[in-house]
Amino acid sequence: MPDHTRSIDEVDEVIDEVFDVFPNAPITHDNIDVYRGRMERRLLVKRCRACDRYHEPPRSFCPDCLSGDVAAAPVSGAGTVALFSRVHTGPAGFGIDYRAGHPIAVVELREQPGLRLSGQFVAPDGRDARLDEPVELVWIDRADGPVPGFAPSAQEV
Repeated sequence: MPDHTRSIDEVDEVIDEVFDVFPNAPITHDNIDVYRGRMERRLLVKRCRACDRYHEPPRSFCPDCLSGDVAAAPVSGAGTVALFSRVHTGPAGFGIDYRAGHPIAVVELREQPGLRLSGQFVAPDGRDARLDEPVELVWIDRADGPVPGFAPSAQEV
């Protein structure tokens, strides 16, 4: 259920804070709570309260049952690599060196088959990720706010 106990000023303050931390992010009504979670280093994904399915990207309705009763819910960030690539071009100003290739992994989270998130792959030795490799959530501090990434896991997922 939506939180109707906050005043308009409190809501405006939260919105302003999110925009201050993530000035370049495409923040919308559907994803502001996800970005608010990132500020606290909590990985949140929209989840339908009617059918209990997670979905990404964030939407104001469930793509499975079409219910509008969705809310951000925490996920572990643990999963397996479904896809890996090195990106050689992208937006400037985020402290990313694209010349060497920015390592991006698409990870299927353990919470639900087919629930996938993408993020920077961070290996201590700089190696590429392997398909089906177990990974865990790490937080990467950037000038434009903390972002989730993935690192090799010592534990099986």
